[in-house]
Amino acid sequence: RNLVFEFAMAGFSEESIDLQFQGDNMVLSAKEPEGFEYKEGVKYFKRRLKFKEIREQKYFVPEDKLDRERVKAVFKTGILKVTIPPKESFETKEGIKIEIVKEGE
Repeated sequence: RNLVFEFAMAGFSEESIDLQFQGDNMVLSAKEPEGFEYKEGVKYFKRRLKFKEIREQKYFVPEDKLDRERVKAVFKTGILKVTIPPKESFETKEGIKIEIVKEGE
């Protein structure tokens, strides 16, 4: 099953968004949109968009279960959709055998 993330990124451009894998996490950061300023002295009746920088939001994406080589990130109409497919085959780590000895020997 694919793991899918959707982020509302209205006002941001794809150039201002940084998305990368670090260990078992996908890390999302974005710079504050340029050219948008609230004007001093202007009283806003209602502001629905609050633009601010996004700093290293982490999302758990297990490296051993998801295929990071085939990740797809699409930015369209202010929505960033990231789809990460599962790995074709799971890599199981070999266990470490614990030797059991009889007490007194």
